[in-house]
Amino acid sequence: MTSTTSSAPPIDRHDLIDAILELPENDFLDLVDIRLNRPKGFRQLTNILGEEYIEIIDANDKPSIVERLAESALVDELAFQLKTTKSIVSHKGRCGIVVHKYYDRALALRKWIPIAKPVPKFKINLSDLNTRLAAELWCLKDPQYVLKEAVGRIFENIDERQYHQSIARKLRVELVK
Repeated sequence: MTSTTSSAPPIDRHDLIDAILELPENDFLDLVDIRLNRPKGFRQLTNILGEEYIEIIDANDKPSIVERLAESALVDELAFQLKTTKSIVSHKGRCGIVVHKYYDRALALRKWIPIAKPVPKFKINLSDLNTRLAAELWCLKDPQYVLKEAVGRIFENIDERQYHQSIARKLRVELVK
């Protein structure tokens, strides 16, 4: 019995990590998606009965049909994702603090929504949402109700009275890429 040996030199772990970190951003994110087995995207389709459905493309490029979430489930999921999204605010790139991104945004807008003309929009970055939620929102004819309900929960947590008396009726939410 003969044994085969590999002629390729062994790869140093640190060299591999350095090579991964030097990838362009899109290639790096694709690699992360594959490693975490996250979906890559979605398609909105219509069956022969005229019913819309979502086809989610997973990291292995296998399409799978998923059931649509109810509006209340969308509100719950969106509110949870917004409440738990964090970002780092740095000072001159040297030190920073972690903040709850959408609470911070609500705190900044809550004094202006009741009085500003035109009313400033509460912006949600599509990149902060998971693929399934983004796909579900994208398929809605008018996602404004779901967006307003989820963002309203953030404002309610800050100041319930102010939200219901002066913000709720004027609140406008926008999804941005």
